Amino acid sequence: TILPKTEKRNLKAITDEKEIKIIYKLLEEYPGYEITKLALKFLALTALRPGNVQKLEVDWIKDSMIVFPASVMKTKKEFRVPLTKTLRDILLQAKEMKKSNYVFYSPADKNKPLSESIFIVMLKRAGINNHKPHGFRSSFSTLAYEHQKQHGFSSEVIETQLSHSVGNKVTRAYMRSDFLEERRGLMEWWEKFIFLDN
Repeated sequence: TILPKTEKRNLKAITDEKEIKIIYKLLEEYPGYEITKLALKFLALTALRPGNVQKLEVDWIKDSMIVFPASVMKTKKEFRVPLTKTLRDILLQAKEMKKSNYVFYSPADKNKPLSESIFIVMLKRAGINNHKPHGFRSSFSTLAYEHQKQHGFSSEVIETQLSHSVGNKVTRAYMRSDFLEERRGLMEWWEKFIFLDN
């Protein structure tokens, strides 16, 4: 059994399911900060590291997935992220706003990526003071494990979406799958979970 990995830093993160739904709703309803809002929504729905979302380049998008090159990943390995319809819609909205090599570019300079400080500013302005950008990973991890019987996806699928190494060295040497389609299903479940009011 693979146990969820804990973050080494003491980061503020909401792991209560009703509160995380409220946070996403606050983001959607906040006026202005359009490109930052799209980036934060994308961050919340993918559970990627903030830096990967901020520095996402247009050329890395391949129709139904994003392919992050090894050079930008903490693991130093190429990482594929499955795209749902919702995620593709967010990317399309960002593309329609302004031409840039970066999907989520800086409002001050379209040739630069968003900074994490802008994420933090927008969260605070939206009234979210007890949650950090990196906290979306903890929210996803905790709630995906708590509802594992509901969605039916394995620990390997959850950990791979978080870009965590799965298993020991021997196991990883023989593992050829990155569970792309399973992770697409997991992301679709996560979206419904976030959007559905309980």
